Amino acid sequence: MPELGAPVRVSPLIKFGRWSFLTVGIAYGAYHQSRLSKKAAKEREIENKAKAIRDAKLAEEKKLAQAAEIKMLEDMSQSKKKFLEKSLKMPELGAPVRVSPLIKFGRWSFLTVGIAYGAYHQSRLSKKAAKEREIENKAKAIRDAKLAEEKKLAQAAEIKMLEDMSQSKK
Repeated sequence: MPELGAPVRVSPLIKFGRWSFLTVGIAYGAYHQSRLSKKAAKEREIENKAKAIRDAKLAEEKKLAQAAEIKMLEDMSQSKKKFLEKSLKMPELGAPVRVSPLIKFGRWSFLTVGIAYGAYHQSRLSKKAAKEREIENKAKAIRDAKLAEEKKLAQAAEIKMLEDMSQSKK
């Protein structure tokens, strides 16, 4: 590291100027900071008042919207209740009528016969569908076999044609 020479003596006038400018700069900075902070405090105060007014207005609007929604829901539920009361009002039934045992036997017999016929009919329909699927599968197998046979014949014909062409060129 190079050695520095002896420090140079600075003139007292230059020292005074430096210290004066430093002091004036600090004083100006403090004054300017004070002036700007007062201005910012006033702006914040105005913004806070406006925010309070805006928040109160928003709260009132929200309260009115909630009240309107509650009223609408109450109206809907009242109209729904009235509709249900009108549509679901069951007529009063009198005392049960006594039915003869012969009619009861007939009803139960028809019910049993209906269930048995439904089961029989369902089994016939499923057997018919199974036969149709089987026929369709056989037809598909026959079509596939025919296509395979046609491909083999076409390949054989192509091979024969190529052989004929190669022999004719000789």
